[in-house]
Amino acid sequence: MKRLAATLVAVLIAALGLTLTNPGTADAAARKKKHDTPGCITLAEYRSIHSGMTTTRVAQIADIWGTQIYNYDDGYYEGAWVNDGYWEDFGYWDSEYDPITDTWTEVYVPDEEWVDMSYYDATATWVSMRDTVRSYKKCRTFQHGRGRVGINFDNYSHGAGLHVFTKVASNPYRLVDIVESATIYAKAGAGKYRPAAPTHRPAKPDFKPLTPKPQNPKPRMPRPTAHG
Repeated sequence: MKRLAATLVAVLIAALGLTLTNPGTADAAARKKKHDTPGCITLAEYRSIHSGMTTTRVAQIADIWGTQIYNYDDGYYEGAWVNDGYWEDFGYWDSEYDPITDTWTEVYVPDEEWVDMSYYDATATWVSMRDTVRSYKKCRTFQHGRGRVGINFDNYSHGAGLHVFTKVASNPYRLVDIVESATIYAKAGAGKYRPAAPTHRPAKPDFKPLTPKPQNPKPRMPRPTAHG
């Protein structure tokens, strides 16, 4: 009887579409929905954005992607030494004369040496340096909605990929001036330094042969057939 009653209750809950929800989870979701402001960024959201965050993380916090108003994409080539070479056999035939039998005995003596063909490739690696500035609309509760939030992202201050470098609460074009000061005029704007191409070639490494030394190589010249 108890089993039948439990079954009927389960069927009734399913039929009514009722779900049991953790009250704490429901409250948290309700609070998030209440404070989410699609289409604009609040002061609290602005304060939650920190240096090193990705563009995706900022969009999750602000509920908007913003508008890209500036993009500067350049970089430089970084050179590197390239190991290259091959094994060359400088072997020779060594002959000995036996006066008793009046015969010669020829033995090939291999002499394998690694021929170093390593070189410096001045364009071995492309180092990308990109700066973008994105503009975000403010909510009316954030400084009465006046101005726009600006965020500068780059792909070199915090590793690969675009990450927040700095932000301003209004006038995103101030960030454009900072970026152009560091890029076009090669000056440090607001502490922003961009990597520069190395000016000196690194010393050549002590390269090792790329392949093991050949064992029992074949003679590189025919065996002598007669001696005078």
